[in-house]
Amino acid sequence: MKSLSHQMLDFCRSKPADEEYDFLDNCGGALFQFLSNAGYPVAGVSGYGVWVDAEGNRHQPGIDPEGDLLSDEPTTFGALASRLEAALGGRE
Repeated sequence: MKSLSHQMLDFCRSKPADEEYDFLDNCGGALFQFLSNAGYPVAGVSGYGVWVDAEGNRHQPGIDPEGDLLSDEPTTFGALASRLEAALGGRE
C-alpha cells in the first residue's frame, strides 16, 4: 500500500495543475480535500498537516512535518505536487 504522502501526491496530480487551494481554509485546503476524497472522517485540519477526525481525535500523518509543503506559494495543486515529489525524492 502506498504511503499517505504518495496517496496525496496522486491526489494532487489528479487535480487541474492550476487549481488553487486556500492554505488557511481548514475545511477546504489541499489536505482536507485529499483526506475527504480518500474517505477519512475528517472534521478539520490545521495548515501544518494535523487533522481532527469526527470524534475529535488529532492525527499527524507526516505529510508535511516541516509545515512548508502545504503553505508555500504558489498554492496550486500542480505546485504542491512538485513540492511533494521533491520531498519524496522524485516520482515513483
